[in-house]
Amino acid sequence: MVLSVPYQARIKLLGRICAPLKEPGPASPAAQTRGAIIAIEGDDLQAVQDLAQWLNDFLSKDEDYSSRIAEPPKTPGDSKKEVTFEEYLSLISEWHSKSKEMTRYITTPMSSSDLSPSKDDEMDTADRKDSATPPDSPRKSTSPSLTTSTLASSSAPTKKPIIILPTFQLHASVAYASRIPIQDAYSPTDHWQWMATLWRGIVGPDLTLYVKSYDAKEQPQGKMVELDDSVRCLTVMKQAGGEFKDASLRRVGFEVSEWVRGLGRKDA
Repeated sequence: MVLSVPYQARIKLLGRICAPLKEPGPASPAAQTRGAIIAIEGDDLQAVQDLAQWLNDFLSKDEDYSSRIAEPPKTPGDSKKEVTFEEYLSLISEWHSKSKEMTRYITTPMSSSDLSPSKDDEMDTADRKDSATPPDSPRKSTSPSLTTSTLASSSAPTKKPIIILPTFQLHASVAYASRIPIQDAYSPTDHWQWMATLWRGIVGPDLTLYVKSYDAKEQPQGKMVELDDSVRCLTVMKQAGGEFKDASLRRVGFEVSEWVRGLGRKDA
């Protein structure tokens, strides 16, 4: 089965297929700013949503960041046992466009004035709910759309734009690989790897947070929050059916802040 492959290995492979946004080369103009795309993955989707909301609230309190939760890739509903390959290709095509939107968003400076309430808040969100990128002005919705903000004034302090995706390429590739029948000699693992390669050309997350649940009867091995720098993965342990520990959340906030601050100063 696909899930028999360690999540670190799956994240590492996806990181090679769809790498984070590269820093401009010497001959290219430098980006005006370098924000971040943060994916939150895990088998407990409610825990993923909870951590995404907490992280968004945490980062929004920092004057250095402008954080938004974006709509993740759509996956088959529980009632739909099988999906077609054409449906998956349609999703991939959609995210090639959204990849450009996200790239534009995280490289466009945002000032405090860009974040003030505007008439855009009165627009019908139904027309924008399928977009992958957060709006210019704040919304309470956990699945806002992304539009490019206006360029920040050179005199105004700028904020790093951050996109938070509650599930991204990992969850989508596993969900579709599990629902699309294998009709050749591919093993389930090979089947997933082939499905994962279709994300090539789509920008990947700068950092992945993976929520790993453990049974209450078992003592978790290792640290409750652990960063694997080589994989760009921050593992967050959580007791199944329980809540995130306060100490774990504080550590998550620290690690994410440090990672985002380093973007633009190094090739992540």
